[in-house]
Amino acid sequence: MAVCPKCDYKLKITDISQNCPSCGTNLMFYGFAERFYREAKYAEMDIAAFRVWLAKVKAAFIGGKLQIARLCAVLLPVAALLVPLGTVDVNLPLFDGKIQISALGVYGLVSGKALDIILDFRQSGLFSECASSLIISLTAFAAVALTAVGILVAEILCFVNIKRANISLVVLSFLGIISAAAAYTLASRIPDFGSVVSSSPNIFGLLCCVVSFSVILALNAVLLKNGIEVKYREGDLYRVEMLRRYKKHEITLDELPLPVYETEEEKAERERKTEETAERIAYAEAGGYDK
Repeated sequence: MAVCPKCDYKLKITDISQNCPSCGTNLMFYGFAERFYREAKYAEMDIAAFRVWLAKVKAAFIGGKLQIARLCAVLLPVAALLVPLGTVDVNLPLFDGKIQISALGVYGLVSGKALDIILDFRQSGLFSECASSLIISLTAFAAVALTAVGILVAEILCFVNIKRANISLVVLSFLGIISAAAAYTLASRIPDFGSVVSSSPNIFGLLCCVVSFSVILALNAVLLKNGIEVKYREGDLYRVEMLRRYKKHEITLDELPLPVYETEEEKAERERKTEETAERIAYAEAGGYDK
């Protein structure tokens, strides 16, 4: 049940007036000034937090030519996954076709249920070595694909922690190069069985992967060395720190000044407007009129 904020009178359902039946206080406007000032302080800090977040996003994605180049380059490993690292020609009664060690090739294996047939071949004495080598090569390619996706995710979330994102992208790019080289090497070692099973590695696919990962590695290495400057509005970091402390209940809004932070220029401008307003009020009270 609601109570009067001034005298703690317990209001009844029949008390529909906006004034307290006990002390006559206007329940709607009681403490309005205090609430207004608290909300103004919180709004100032909350808007500053958004500006800080926006400054990080701009710096991470479009803060310079290298950031813009990196934003475009993260799509290169994904595109390189479409180029096969190798091809395996299979001509068997149960399966006849080409298996590409690429994103489209893996999708075709899974959607066409040919992967189950290859797994069954591992139990065959004749084709077990070939099937095992193919599965290992596909596993290495899956590592390449996961690395490419990891780079894309790390780039999307790079504004959360810019420096750690640069380190993560450097590491992931290096792992991508190693994974691509391993997948290509394993594809080249798949044994041939004449016209029944034959494999052919694709050096162009390896070059596409290596070049795409190397571009991202180089860009992030330079960004990590030079650093990314985030340009904050003066006082915003202080406002965000005060907001963090308020949310952790270390301080209250009543303990903060209004405004929470004010530059010398803003203070001078506020005082000038205050003086102009006071002069207008005094002039009006004296019987004059000022447009």
